[in-house]
Amino acid sequence: MRRGLSFRTVRAYAALKAGGVHVEWAFPGVLWHQKSIVADSKRVMIMTANLDAQYYPIIRGFLVTTDNPATVSGIVSTFNTDFTHTTSAPKLGVIPSGSELIWAPGAQSPLVATIGTAKPGTTLITENEQFTSPIIAQALVAAAKRGVTVDVVRHLQRLVRTDVQHIGSRRGQGPHLRPERPAVHPVQGHDRQQQHPVRRQRQLCAVQYER
Repeated sequence: MRRGLSFRTVRAYAALKAGGVHVEWAFPGVLWHQKSIVADSKRVMIMTANLDAQYYPIIRGFLVTTDNPATVSGIVSTFNTDFTHTTSAPKLGVIPSGSELIWAPGAQSPLVATIGTAKPGTTLITENEQFTSPIIAQALVAAAKRGVTVDVVRHLQRLVRTDVQHIGSRRGQGPHLRPERPAVHPVQGHDRQQQHPVRRQRQLCAVQYER
């Protein structure tokens, strides 16, 4: 058994292998946080949810599907690299022209740029489990100062003092912070605080603009 893996994870690996599914252990030096499913290289589902049904009734998660060819091809190309390079850290994700992709490692600058597109008089909303990036927080504060209504929902049980400091505490000059009180018992084993999560993880998000 690989060090740090749960028995359920190893059992699932063995069951998939036995069933004829091609499975590889990813490079262990980073957190593999991407969740996606591609069907026939034509449609992709990008998710916040793990493939673990026990949590579906008690977590806030979402799944976005798209058939944008550039988005699908970028995810497939990146997957193929990750699948065949399991002894080295992940390379930068593929972002074809016309895709909706932002990849980590390397996500911080594109996220800040996306926040920067919000225009005065509009509303920018974000719901996030962890918030420890001062640079992204500063971008949200800057948006609020230029006249954008910025609303932030945070998980109350994950809210720590550094989060509040990053978001800003000056009344009337920062985003509206609303801690979200969970209606169920907190999920154990998912607190993966990282000092620089957008640089040390394989993650994926899609950005869609009004057309």
